[in-house]
Amino acid sequence: MSRSGQECLPAGAFVVRYRLELVRRGGELSEGPLIDRPAAALPWLLPVIARRDRLILGAIYCDAAGRALGLSVPYVGTRTRLMIEPRGIFVPALLARATTVMVFRNQVDGHPGANDDDIDRLGQLARAGAVLGVGLTDYLILDERGRCVSVRPPTAAIADVTDRLVLRP
Repeated sequence: MSRSGQECLPAGAFVVRYRLELVRRGGELSEGPLIDRPAAALPWLLPVIARRDRLILGAIYCDAAGRALGLSVPYVGTRTRLMIEPRGIFVPALLARATTVMVFRNQVDGHPGANDDDIDRLGQLARAGAVLGVGLTDYLILDERGRCVSVRPPTAAIADVTDRLVLRP
């Protein structure tokens, strides 16, 4: 013992003071609802977009069987503009071990419809998902009354990225 009351350790020795354990309790996750088409997603999404006065963009994360694993709303914009990055959608997808993602945004004014920003965003998200191995199944645009427009990702955008991937040993 040293004069300070702490134990003296030989040179090169260390003491573990903290330990972090990641544990899943309760076995397997319970099965969520089947989200295989836009209409199946509406009961989850309408409470999320209700009474929003600004644009939001979020995602529903699903497993290989199409069962919902979770939902997030990583982006909130202004009434007319929404800026996003793919990582806000795909980091939670990877953490949830999702194999597919259904992206949604609300329409603040008027009837839901896709604009040029939506088409650009859709292509960007489809390409990012293809690189990460997480499929983008749908891009939904909803209003408060439950009207919904579904925009499917172009398969050409996905093929363009996967054709350029080169695996090296």
